[in-house]
Amino acid sequence: MSAHTFLMLAVVASALALFAILAALGAAVLGQQRAGFNRRVERQLRDLFITIDPAKLWMLQCTGALTVAVLVAIITWNPITVGLAALLAMALPHFAMVRLQHLRRQKLRQQIPDVLMLIAGSLRSGSGLSVALSRTAGVSPAPARQHLEWLLGDLKLGTSLADALAAFERRAAAEEATLMATAIRVGAETGGPLARTLESLADSVRKRLALESRIRALTAQGRLQAWIMALLPALVLALLALVDPPSFAEITMTRGGRLVLVSVLVAQLVGFRLVRRIVTIEV
Repeated sequence: MSAHTFLMLAVVASALALFAILAALGAAVLGQQRAGFNRRVERQLRDLFITIDPAKLWMLQCTGALTVAVLVAIITWNPITVGLAALLAMALPHFAMVRLQHLRRQKLRQQIPDVLMLIAGSLRSGSGLSVALSRTAGVSPAPARQHLEWLLGDLKLGTSLADALAAFERRAAAEEATLMATAIRVGAETGGPLARTLESLADSVRKRLALESRIRALTAQGRLQAWIMALLPALVLALLALVDPPSFAEITMTRGGRLVLVSVLVAQLVGFRLVRRIVTIEV
């Protein structure tokens, strides 16, 4: 065997070994990402009371990211744009899930005063706490009904009231739900006038939510300006890719252009966070 043939075989073997190592590392990283995705999404779906297999969502997310990457590659033939589009497609389901959790939490917060009044009314009619919770769950809309039914299910399984209320607080993840659970827990332990306490708490929560809504209305213009300023550079870059591809390639493919993009991205993130902090007022 000649030295040239031996060298070629060594190069091929090294390339195959490197490919195998990279494939193994990629599979390990992908497996970790999938496991983390399944754990996170399973918890989020459970909080949203949605029964969907996380594995199906993982496959749908990967398929969607691959489809978006192929479409962007056909349009632009720019590897950086393709990579960014794929990452954005992979991140969109997470942002959508977080948004759904936020909307559901806000809806639950708005329902808490009515739930408190219903429980207090049942207690004043002579019902026990479990019966009052059951009646309230029967007439309450989602998501309050689902949270109360889960709470009642924990109590029927023998969970103590304190532990069941603590689990209710974790699932609801809202300060109003914490106040409600604390009032019920203290009232059940001390034997005080729980109905009167819940009615007073309902009135306080309702006033607080009204004040918060007023503040959000007054700061809506600032939040809108923050989003517009944050999205404007991305919109301009997308229009540049459609109208003037050579200039877009100059920005994305050269070192100076990438430095400008990174600087703009950092400045936009810092400015967005500052504006959000200015217009966010804790009640």
